[in-house]
Amino acid sequence: MEADEDMRRTAPAGDPAPRTVSLERHSPAVAIVTLRGEHDVATRAEINAALARAGGEADVLVDLSDCTFIDSSVIGALVAAFQAFAERGRRLELAIPPEAAAIQRVVHVAGLRTFLTIHETRSAGLAHISAS
Repeated sequence: MEADEDMRRTAPAGDPAPRTVSLERHSPAVAIVTLRGEHDVATRAEINAALARAGGEADVLVDLSDCTFIDSSVIGALVAAFQAFAERGRRLELAIPPEAAAIQRVVHVAGLRTFLTIHETRSAGLAHISAS
């Protein structure tokens, strides 16, 4: 795996951890967008840009394994990206480990499990996308 693009945003003073959005190509047909730290309306444009670049001709796994918070604006970005990908015959899936309880709860409350495929690990998500 080699990094295709890496966009980094450091946390504002007082934030507990840096927030980053990164994009890498797993293969020509699969890209990974990784969110680390807390994400909200302040990083939505960055997330949208990464998803748009990732999904040109690839299926995308959004890795939330090291994400500690997402708000409704991030949920909105994921839903919009899912819809756009589906219109082009592409897939967007998520990786959220069981120990990411805060993210699991937001995803549950938002009802994302009803239409998004969610994997417990990044490797499981990549295996599923690559096998299809």
